[in-house]
Amino acid sequence: MFFRLFTSCKIVFGAKHSIIIDTQRGFYHTIPNSLFSIIKDLEEISIDELKEEIEDESIPIFDSYIEFLIKNEFGFITNNPNEFEYVDYRKVNKPSHNFILEYSSYVDDSLICQLEGINIDALHINSYAKINFEELKLFLSQIIRISSIKFVSILLKYNDELDESVLLDLGSTYPIVGQIFLYSSPFEKTINSESITLRYVTKDNISFKSCGVINSNYFSYNTHIYNESHCFNSCLAGKMALDVSGNIKNCPAMSQSFGNIKDTTLNEALQHQDFKKYWNLTKDEIEVCKDCEFRYICTDCRAYTERTHTNKEELDISKPLKCGYDPCTGEWEEWSTNPLKQKAIQYYKSKKL
Repeated sequence: MFFRLFTSCKIVFGAKHSIIIDTQRGFYHTIPNSLFSIIKDLEEISIDELKEEIEDESIPIFDSYIEFLIKNEFGFITNNPNEFEYVDYRKVNKPSHNFILEYSSYVDDSLICQLEGINIDALHINSYAKINFEELKLFLSQIIRISSIKFVSILLKYNDELDESVLLDLGSTYPIVGQIFLYSSPFEKTINSESITLRYVTKDNISFKSCGVINSNYFSYNTHIYNESHCFNSCLAGKMALDVSGNIKNCPAMSQSFGNIKDTTLNEALQHQDFKKYWNLTKDEIEVCKDCEFRYICTDCRAYTERTHTNKEELDISKPLKCGYDPCTGEWEEWSTNPLKQKAIQYYKSKKL
């Protein structure tokens, strides 16, 4: 008898704990590192063979592990293991291409042509001021013609003139628009229609200055994110942004600019020798993160780090500043009060970031 994990279930080893990620059902379960080792051993040998190698007093624990895995539908028992050959789906050739647009006066026909030329998969439109809704619809009517764009999300500041039914209609009029978030709302509310998710949040002053917060609420459990995180940086790979001033960046929160849209094309910025320097930096190369069981479901922030380590290519490989998790203890704490982070915090305050 052999044990096999379902292909949708992934195991990740950490310094203190391991986890099983169920990418189909969208959650993770913490497991002891001893169970991780057993699952890996069972990829090669049968249950009975492994039992023979285990001391008698540990067999009840082993049996309870197998029962746990079956009961929670993480895997199955089979007599024909060769029918379920393990396939490594983590070899991702290129990352998804995302574009963050801080909506401003530079949005014109020229920008539309440039977006079409860089072959992006998803567009995220952020507006921090009252927006002309008719102009936004005109922009979307042009964006929908770009065949490479499969998804659009929109962040808007709440105002009474943005009628709920009109916002929901955007999902049917422009099928690529999948999400609209309205911040500074007087209420919290989420509406899931067939074509779009509309979410109202009360949080004020949303900007990329609050970028990089690491929280279990932000973990992503889908197979695509898991696979891509093995090969690329989980935040910056494939990402390009235009900030509110028209500066071309990897991310609006990053300090380095690669030109301004007024005098530099998106393609010119993309070809800059440093633009993609962080794209291939995975969590396996980042201090502390490389020992964390959440490294393949957690985003990575290079805009705000602890500023403690660089690699031989002079890339910042420090732990994200706004993470309070310690994989060596398995405990979360408030990151902003950690005394070891204060020097970095003061640095970013001095830069007004």
